[in-house]
Amino acid sequence: MLPFQLVQIDSDSRECRRCLQPVPAGFAFGLGRDRSIVVHLDCALDASASHVIDALRYNRAPFIGRSELEAQLQKRFEAERDANRQTKGKDKTTIEPLKDKLGRPSVRVLYLQSQHSRDGGDRSFIDVERLCDFWHVRSSLREYTLVEHEYPKHLRLDPAKPIAAAMYWQQVDGAVSNGNNKLVEWKALGLAAPVLVVVGASARDEAVRDNVVAKLRALLGRCGFEPDDAPVVTVVEPNKAALESLALALDEQAAKCAPPSDKRKSGRVFEAIQELFDTERDDGLTQAFVAAFKRFGRSRAEERERVLELLVKFARRSPDEAAKVIVGVERYGIAMGRAVLAQVIEGLLLGPKVQPQLGRWLARWRDEEGERTNLIEPLLRAAIERGDARKSKKLREIGVEMGFLSEA
Repeated sequence: MLPFQLVQIDSDSRECRRCLQPVPAGFAFGLGRDRSIVVHLDCALDASASHVIDALRYNRAPFIGRSELEAQLQKRFEAERDANRQTKGKDKTTIEPLKDKLGRPSVRVLYLQSQHSRDGGDRSFIDVERLCDFWHVRSSLREYTLVEHEYPKHLRLDPAKPIAAAMYWQQVDGAVSNGNNKLVEWKALGLAAPVLVVVGASARDEAVRDNVVAKLRALLGRCGFEPDDAPVVTVVEPNKAALESLALALDEQAAKCAPPSDKRKSGRVFEAIQELFDTERDDGLTQAFVAAFKRFGRSRAEERERVLELLVKFARRSPDEAAKVIVGVERYGIAMGRAVLAQVIEGLLLGPKVQPQLGRWLARWRDEEGERTNLIEPLLRAAIERGDARKSKKLREIGVEMGFLSEA
């Protein structure tokens, strides 16, 4: 969403970009730096309260309705603050969910957008706004505001405008991500599988499109979703038919949204790990652990302890998948302690082969603070004794190189 700016218009001939109704002369909000695009004051508030706050702070010009608009903003702020507050027993500000001018519920859709493999200036490049004007999609049931999930603030609860669905926008000639812990966070919000939008002229080729869709469904599976639950929309060119298909797909998935109980974000992500572990969805656990480690510092001690217990069990059950969790450990600087790290490494050594990430786990143990007793040497020697010749040779080389084993 581009930033708003407060503008003054001198005629009634302008049309609101959001609701397509006339904007009366006076003050309105302009979109970005283009003063030809204007939005009603209340439409701007509904579309993005945070951008309205920024615009009003920047321009203090008085106008009729400013105090009322600021009062609405204050109530929106208080209701959102209270919805995200963890302190119990306090009175919470209540607010009615928003509706558009036709009475449809106004909700948010989180989306991620893949990178394009060619120059973004190419007119064949179709981004979200080229299809969804002003980042909005409207169906007969709801008005959807599309919000690109870039920062944690985009996951905040907003009673006035709840998150109802998600969308993954994939350029057909762009690389498909192998994993993204933001998808795990979507799952933890109770969202149904995201709508998969495959975009670009090459999507006309059924084989090309099906190959991209298969990769996207595999990605969803790794992040805890049921891959076959994700509807697919093909956008060869931005037209009305494609927009209607997207609206129907969002309606389908929004109807399945089941928001979780009033719990902290870290708690919801950790619950997702437990669910994936219990149902043996090991292909999704790696990304779930990475998402949990992102919130590790803000979680409760008992939650952290439980996550580490599950990681140890995960390493024993699926060494090859669990080894990949080192990405999250390194990225977020997770202090696990040598005892827990040794248990994870012990599980990884049970696998039939030496994982590429084993050396990074061993380095993590070596560099961790705490008791220096060598817990690793006996684990490596036991794995060498029971492994085949190839695995034993590789483990011996790693152990010697990293100083856990002697040359002899």
